[in-house]
Amino acid sequence: MSSTPPSDDTEIANTEQTPPLDATSTLLTKIGWALISVVALAIVVFMAYGIWVLFTETDMTNLVRVLIVLGLIGGLLLVGVVVRDRIIAYRTDKYKNVEY
Repeated sequence: MSSTPPSDDTEIANTEQTPPLDATSTLLTKIGWALISVVALAIVVFMAYGIWVLFTETDMTNLVRVLIVLGLIGGLLLVGVVVRDRIIAYRTDKYKNVEY
């Protein structure tokens, strides 16, 4: 009772495709991305305001300013390391050209 394999590879490929999104899923996806974009923009605006206050506020000591700047530089370095590692992983991915 063994089943025979499909005659060609296109029949295998057609059975593994994901179904297309319906109208509701597409709408909810667009709304979700719009909300995430609004929040990301708000975070960028608040960070820019915070940096502006950091350099214009006179009540803050230099030690606090230095610590905040060092924290920002450390965060940017970590983001840079992640981006660099992703680029290296993409370039050296031995399964990049494999189609499924």
